[in-house]
Amino acid sequence: MFISLIALPLLAADNIGNITELKGDAQVIRDDSLTAVIGLEVESYDDVRTSNSRVGLTFIDDSVVRLTEHSRLILDEVIFDPDPSKSRLALNMASGTARFITGALGKINKENITISTPSAQIAIRGTDFTTTVDELGRS
Repeated sequence: MFISLIALPLLAADNIGNITELKGDAQVIRDDSLTAVIGLEVESYDDVRTSNSRVGLTFIDDSVVRLTEHSRLILDEVIFDPDPSKSRLALNMASGTARFITGALGKINKENITISTPSAQIAIRGTDFTTTVDELGRS
């Protein structure tokens, strides 16, 4: 009797964190619009939107982003690696206000972190900062 085992790659979602705080109704836009709930996993390229609500995201490196009312954050590219030189973070703060509290991101080469707004590129200097984008796109 001959048994062949073929290793197939596992198709897994690119889980980069989850929603850990939620007050009110919010959405995560992926292929479809998902209703935000505590514990919902977020992935690279997700578009997180609040209305009259607040959302807290905790990434797998323990970094935290808290969005206030009427905010929109796009998770452009998020790669966490045990080797900090291979980690990358690219976020697009489209509107509203967000507070960023870095976890292991504090160890990543600052050149590998990009936070964009409609009118600015934010350079990371510290481990806790807030950004606001108004309705005209000013940062």
